[in-house]
Amino acid sequence: MKDKKITTDILIQHRMIEKLSGMNESLSEEIEIRIKAEEDLLLHQQNLKQLIREQTVKLEQKNTELISRNNELEQASNELNKALKQEKHLRRMKSHFVSVTSHQFRTPLAIIQSNSDLLNIIADKSGPKTKERLKRYTGYISNEIVRMTELMDDVLLLGKVSTSSMTVLKTRHNIIRLITEIALQFKDIQQDGRTLEIETSGQKRDFQIDIKLMHHALSNIIGNAFKYSKLRNPHIHIDYQENSVCMSIRDFGIGIPNEELDNLFQPFYRAKNTEGIPGSGLGLAISKEYIELNGGKITVESKLKVGSCFFIHIPYS
Repeated sequence: MKDKKITTDILIQHRMIEKLSGMNESLSEEIEIRIKAEEDLLLHQQNLKQLIREQTVKLEQKNTELISRNNELEQASNELNKALKQEKHLRRMKSHFVSVTSHQFRTPLAIIQSNSDLLNIIADKSGPKTKERLKRYTGYISNEIVRMTELMDDVLLLGKVSTSSMTVLKTRHNIIRLITEIALQFKDIQQDGRTLEIETSGQKRDFQIDIKLMHHALSNIIGNAFKYSKLRNPHIHIDYQENSVCMSIRDFGIGIPNEELDNLFQPFYRAKNTEGIPGSGLGLAISKEYIELNGGKITVESKLKVGSCFFIHIPYS
């Protein structure tokens, strides 16, 4: 009986040892896992610190570049402001010079015209041959005086626009009425009976424009249409669209070379095929500026020996 009890105790102790051994193995595995996790965490921390150091260096470099770029932009801005001030000063000087020069020219022109008038008086008291010759010469003088006066007026107008000293006063107007008035003015001076053909489409409406500026701009373009469309009536189509009115003014004249269209609205520029045709090269430049002051835009299409068409878009508001 006693031996049996000893055997049982031994078995119990053996089982306990086995159980403790299993627990020890499990604990060892858990410790190894924790050690491995700690090592991975430490490695991750080291990698993260290295990444932070690298990103910090990059950020510092970027910050240095941004500071340098900002300094460059600030310097460029200062230089641009300086250049703009110089440009404004030069424009004012140019405008003043043009104005003074124009007024200085008017005095000798007036004297020339006065002497031309005296020659006309003398011509009226002279014989037929002398009278004819004097009248012809004084006619040349008067025509050139008119041309010079118109040129000086155009230069003064362009000077005002370039210095932004032009005042725009918009009021509601009927564009058809304005064009009809211009058409009648040109009809009265056409010795061959030509007239401006007017066509309209869309819902007619009044809208805000500076009437003086638009009268000048449209007169220039319609006048050119009469000048170059010698054998046919020039034509204008007024199309009232949803948000703007589109006017297309067409002539049937010599046309404009395609390579010269981009320069057509530059001051003093004239196409090479207009040699011998009167003009200063300022009319279209002034018209473009006046149309843009009214919030509009102007474009042109042309074909040599067929004619040209100018498109003017003016917004209602």
